[in-house]
Formats: sequence, C-alpha cells, structure tokens
Amino acid sequence: MSTVSDIISHISPRIGTYPADQLYWAINHAVRTVSKRLFILESDIIKTDFSLTYAVEEDSKNIATSYTSFWGLAGRPYQNGKGDPLSAVPDNSKILRYKPGIHDDNQGNLSYSTNDFIDDGQDFSDYTEGNYIYKLVVTNSDDTVSWGYIGGTDGVTTAQLYQDRDYDTAGWNGTSPSGKTPSSYEVQTQVIGEPKYFELKNTTLHIYPCYDEEVIIKGDYFAKPTELSSTSGIIPYNELFDDVIEEHVVKIKRSGFTGADKKSDPGLLQYFTWQAVDEILAIRSQTHPRSFSA
Repeated sequence: MSTVSDIISHISPRIGTYPADQLYWAINHAVRTVSKRLFILESDIIKTDFSLTYAVEEDSKNIATSYTSFWGLAGRPYQNGKGDPLSAVPDNSKILRYKPGIHDDNQGNLSYSTNDFIDDGQDFSDYTEGNYIYKLVVTNSDDTVSWGYIGGTDGVTTAQLYQDRDYDTAGWNGTSPSGKTPSSYEVQTQVIGEPKYFELKNTTLHIYPCYDEEVIIKGDYFAKPTELSSTSGIIPYNELFDDVIEEHVVKIKRSGFTGADKKSDPGLLQYFTWQAVDEILAIRSQTHPRSFSA
C-alpha cells in the first residue's frame, strides 16, 4: 500500500523537488485517468457493493446519498434473500402499469386535522368503496411528503387516513403532518408486489413495483477515486498501477501542463496511460497472448 508521499519520493529524482501541494493536482489527474479506464473496461478493481433499504412502498433511492463514490452500476441489483436479480426496465409501456395511477388532485382549500385530511372542494367518498385501495400523497409547503390510505370520511370533504392498507392504525406515513401546511396532493392507486424491474436515472435507483413491506436491494457499483489532498493519502489499486501513475505525473510536470493552460495536449497523455493500464490488466487476468514451444 503506497501513499502520495511514496509517489513524490519516487519521482523526485526525475523532476526535481516540488512542494507537495504543487503535485496533488497531477497525482489526482493520474489516479482519475487510470480509474476512468478501469470504469470503461468494467474492471472488478473498482467494484464495490451497496445495500439500500426501501421503506414500505418506497420505489426510489439515490445511491449517491449513501455511497458518495458511486459512478455506475456494476451489474443487475437484486432483492436480498431472493435467487434472481432484477431485470432492467424493458420498455416504458410495461413499467407504466407499475407506476402510481393518479385519480385526483387538489380541488379546494387544504388542511390537516389530526389523522384527517381536508379539501373543502373534494368528495372523498369516491375513494372509500370498490376494489381499489387509495393512497393520499400530500406535498407540504416545505417540500416534505406525508401519505396514508383513505379508509373513510368525516363528511365528504374530510378523508380519514391510515398508516396501513388494512386500516388498522390511523395516522400518516412519511413526514408527520404536525405543524405542516399542505400545498398539494394526489389520490393514487399503485400495484404492490415483489420488485421485478430496476431503472437507474442519474444516481437514483428505481424499482418496480414497490412493496408493502420493507425491501433491501443489494448489488455492486463502480467507485470513483477519492481526491488526494495530503501526503498520507492512500494511492488506490494496491500498487498495481503505481508506476503508471508516476509516469503520468512526470509527463505532466515535464510538459508544463497544469490543467489551467494550453501548454500541452492531455489527450496524448491519456492514450499513454490507458494503454499502460490495458497491458497490466491483460497480465493480471491472464488473457493476453503468450509464447509457447511445440
């Protein structure tokens, strides 16, 4: 395991002595160039695992919130304890059946009353009969969300809310509405079941359908490198690419490229580094051609 200090010590005889803070940029540029090549080649070297807990009926989580090094999925995620991974979203038409169906929204003045929700222009009795279970999702003025199931009415403009689909416990899920001011809402129906599909939008992982119990989704992701800012910072990759990183930094310092000017073209440097990474990976994976004797 090598450090920034080790890299600087190794290259000093070739480029002269520089204060460490004048080399951090070049070292980080080298590490990121190596890492980006590993990402493109989907190398296991930068793979790590994740585990996300989806609450009841939660259908999306931002992976980067929990894993700040997240760069991209390294394979299909799976539900903890299940034998098969989720499938990628095949097409929008199939996924639409798993997304919430919107039946109504705000009609009048909105307010809370303990475990009730009031819209003085609405008739909530439409959502207390039939084969559907209706979910009321309220967005508050501070962008928090409170939600529950409509289990009855206190007069047609006042919906009684329950935490569960069996209407056993009165109240709300999500953010407590106490002290909140509702700004809008939707009455939804939603397919509930074991997650079958996944979709990654930017860094948010969506699962379809969502579940009426807590779900743990696991998988692997490609991790981007942590920026190095001290001489004790650890160089990643277990010394496998130390010589490539050192050569990258030497070429930067000798060319005068700083990232802030146009003294040299970093594209040629990238080509050199990526080629060196490819050669090392070929040996590591034992996939390169070898000589043999008859």
